[in-house]
Amino acid sequence: MMPPPPPPATAVPPGAASEAPAPTGRAHFDKLYIVRAVIWFCSLLVFSITASIDNYSVSDALNFVIAMGVINWIYQMLLLLNYVGANFAHHEIMPVDMVEYKYAKLGDIIMLFMFYTATICASDASSGCAFSGTADPNGVCGKTHASAVFAWFGFFGIIAGIYLRDPATFKKLVLGNKSDNYDDIDAPAGGAAPAAKAAVDL
Repeated sequence: MMPPPPPPATAVPPGAASEAPAPTGRAHFDKLYIVRAVIWFCSLLVFSITASIDNYSVSDALNFVIAMGVINWIYQMLLLLNYVGANFAHHEIMPVDMVEYKYAKLGDIIMLFMFYTATICASDASSGCAFSGTADPNGVCGKTHASAVFAWFGFFGIIAGIYLRDPATFKKLVLGNKSDNYDDIDAPAGGAAPAAKAAVDL
């Protein structure tokens, strides 16, 4: 007696095999939240150093740097508190993976552009200040330089956080979405030869 034939294989859409699910789990989020802690610390230094500059309030750029430093500091702190509560205090406000993929995914993109603008403002103020030592008794230039440096650290930290949360989406965002739907279509046989012949005739 012949065994029954195997069931037909289910067709897999092109590109479906390459679309891996978004990574989850504490081991994955540990790296992300280490980066978030660094961003939180850099944001704290950015707004506290900038706010210690004499007469900072007369500069709209420095006021914006302080505002974005405080907003980013609070934003990262809320995410860190939820993560610490879920993993160490056994008091989860919201599931960490839901927070990251439903809320922080968009929040990080917005924070990236806003904090980048603040970083440019801090860098512009730093580049326009060339005094040091006795020529800068109040340390204004030193503080603006330090603020700009930590702002850049925080900006690149946000980029690293976006990558660590979902590397596949980050690469797709940077490199573009390549479609494999037409990879199985071959060019007509001898298609290159007529083109080469036409070029010779010309």
